[in-house]
Amino acid sequence: MVELACYILENAVSLERMELDTIFGHRRCSRNKHTRCLLKGTGILKEAARAVTAIREYIADKVPSTVQLTVREPCSRAMASLG
Repeated sequence: MVELACYILENAVSLERMELDTIFGHRRCSRNKHTRCLLKGTGILKEAARAVTAIREYIADKVPSTVQLTVREPCSRAMASLG
C-alpha cells in the first residue's frame, strides 16, 4: 500500500487530496471525550500504529505542497491503550 500511495503521489497530474485510512472498516470514536472508545482489538490498533508510522516515514515527505494529505487514525484514547 505504501508503494501504491507513493506511485499515486508521483504520477497523478491533478491530485488535490489524498486520504489514508489506517482503520478502514472499523468504527471510530466520537470526538466527545466522555464517550468510550469503540476500538477494542489490540491487533487492529497495533496495525493502525504501524500504518501511521509507515505514512510518516515513507509517504508524508513525498506529498507535494499542492496536495492535502489527511491521515485517519484511531483516537488518542485508543492509541494510549496500547501503552
